[in-house]
Amino acid sequence: MLYLLYNILNNEYKNYKDEKITENFSVDKKIILEKIKDRKEEFAYKNTKAYNDRINKSSMKWLNSWEEMLQVVEENNYNKYNNDLDVIIKKPEKREEYIYDWMSIFQKWIYFIFEKDVRD
Repeated sequence: MLYLLYNILNNEYKNYKDEKITENFSVDKKIILEKIKDRKEEFAYKNTKAYNDRINKSSMKWLNSWEEMLQVVEENNYNKYNNDLDVIIKKPEKREEYIYDWMSIFQKWIYFIFEKDVRD
C-alpha cells in the first residue's frame, strides 16, 4: 500500500515539475516572439532607402555643398526609435579667476595656511 502511494506521489510531483517547465517555456516563447517582431520592424525600417541615404550622408559626409541634413520622422516613430541620444551641450559658465590659480603648490600652501601672497 505504501509503495503504491509513493508511486502516485512521485508521478504527481514529476507531472507538476513538467508543467512548470512548460509554463516557463511558454512565457519565454512569448518574450522571444515579441523581440522578433520588434527586430523585424527595426530591420524593415533600416532597409529603407531613406534610412540608408540618411546614414550615408550623415556618417560618411556625402552631403553636397548646398545640402543640409534634415530628418523628418513621424511622431510615433520618433518616440519608438529615439534612445535619448540627443544631448544638449551647454557651454560652461565662465569661472571667476582666483588669486591662487597661477600659484605653485608651495605658494598655495603658504597662502592657505598663513594667508600671505608670496608670489614674486
